[in-house]
Amino acid sequence: MKIINNLMEKNNINMDLRLRIKEYLRFIWKEEKTEFDEEESKILSCLPVALRQEFFLASYGHVLTENPIFFVNFSQICLNDAISEGIVKKVRFTPGDIIFDENVINHDPAIYFIIKGEVEIYHNKSIRTNECIQLTTLKVKF
Repeated sequence: MKIINNLMEKNNINMDLRLRIKEYLRFIWKEEKTEFDEEESKILSCLPVALRQEFFLASYGHVLTENPIFFVNFSQICLNDAISEGIVKKVRFTPGDIIFDENVINHDPAIYFIIKGEVEIYHNKSIRTNECIQLTTLKVKF
């Protein structure tokens, strides 16, 4: 967004048009998240390792340092290493995605933190009938 803001400022684009362009881009980016995730990764990969690690610490460090399960059991150095080595990473899901299925045996072990949005949690009552009950909805207001 900074690039388009600079471009519009450099070309003296009026505020009404700037706003319409920004709203359109936000809509497009919201609909095409995966493309921009790839672009974000490319941009971040251009940074020197130390600067990239600092970026990840600033972005994701709070997730680990604010949760007692981590800061009580692991040193700050260990948590920093987990973040800078890419063990902790941002994952985006779209509505309807199944994040974890209790009936799938070969899941990669993972812990998910909801940073933005909501997640519905279901439990399969019966594997044979595929009948599910909703247990709860977790929401993060932003």
